[in-house]
Amino acid sequence: MLDFRENPAVPLTITQLTRRLKTTLENNFSAVTATGEISQFTVAPSGHWYFSLKDAGAKIDAVMWQTAAGRTPRPQIGEVVEVGGKISVYEPRGNYQLQVNWLRPTGAGDARAKRLALLEKLRAEGWLAPERKKKLPPFARVFGLVTSPAGAAVRDMIKIIRKRFPPARMLLSPCLVQGAGAPAAIVAALKKIDGRCEVILLGRGGGAAEDLAAFDDEGVARAVAACRTPVISSVGHEIDTSVCDLVADVRAATPSEAAEIATREHPQMSAVLAGFFTAARRAAAALLAARRERLAALNATVARQQPAARLRRQQQQCDELSAVLRRALSALLARRRERHKLLDARLAALNPNAVLRRGFSITRDAAGKILRSAQEATTGEKLQITLADGEIRARVERAEFRVESLEFRV
Repeated sequence: MLDFRENPAVPLTITQLTRRLKTTLENNFSAVTATGEISQFTVAPSGHWYFSLKDAGAKIDAVMWQTAAGRTPRPQIGEVVEVGGKISVYEPRGNYQLQVNWLRPTGAGDARAKRLALLEKLRAEGWLAPERKKKLPPFARVFGLVTSPAGAAVRDMIKIIRKRFPPARMLLSPCLVQGAGAPAAIVAALKKIDGRCEVILLGRGGGAAEDLAAFDDEGVARAVAACRTPVISSVGHEIDTSVCDLVADVRAATPSEAAEIATREHPQMSAVLAGFFTAARRAAAALLAARRERLAALNATVARQQPAARLRRQQQQCDELSAVLRRALSALLARRRERHKLLDARLAALNPNAVLRRGFSITRDAAGKILRSAQEATTGEKLQITLADGEIRARVERAEFRVESLEFRV
């Protein structure tokens, strides 16, 4: 049995005990791989995933920070997955949890199997052969952009093309880049732009596997291969390679790199730029050496302070406080609704019309004054009697009033 105290006779504070348990668990379980069923899955406003993994005999809480979750397809509750990460302890509650760095469904999956089958089919037909790839023009002036008009990819490509070749003319053929309608939209956009430019840049930013699925579609792949204009495909980031990337004439790691490949430096600027590059390279080398030393010192400082871990703990606390606030607001709203119902009932009870509906009436003299006593009535006087459903005009024949046991007549 482990004894975490140097002197067992001296009691530890709860904070001290928790921190020693945290150190022991995190040092001994810094690299864990596990398989379990997803349950109680929640996406916090911060983008972090909070869920549980369970099997027939046990259950463990897990967290996946937004940086890792953002590049991972969201799992479904009840799905069996394999995860990798480490054990961490959340000190404010003294709970241990599995901090997940990567997550994937067990098995190959239908999407991957279909993609591999399509690649084999296209390879057998010769669409992936290097000899069928078209060469890029040495000095293109008109560029066709096939991508989403609202994404970051189109902004990156336009920015780089304008910077590297200001006289360039760019034609945008907009399309969806993810979702059920994306394959048909991409095919239509390619057909619309083909022949109207000198090189086509087909691309989008990175994303989860399902976000990039449109670029693994057979129809899209064949449309890329059938283009008369050379096509540069830049789907996702460096770690993503789509079927379109393999069928296209040139594959770029990112949309920005596609724009760089498509443009060429103006021939008359080459000699001038060469001199600038030489001087800049020397200055950059000296500056880089100084910055490396500074960066090494800063990295050592950051490593000691662990700001990322502290920020994540504070984000988790914020997520919990947000949940508490939502529950408190819901309870307050319920109490206010009950109070509103009570006041409505009281107001209804004091409504004069409700009294009249129970058989009472209001009597006024000719001047409109409400009569509260028989003594205020005069024989022959005209009266107005208000009932729940209307009014009665009457004349006093005789007024009678009583005081205790005496009766008076007028």
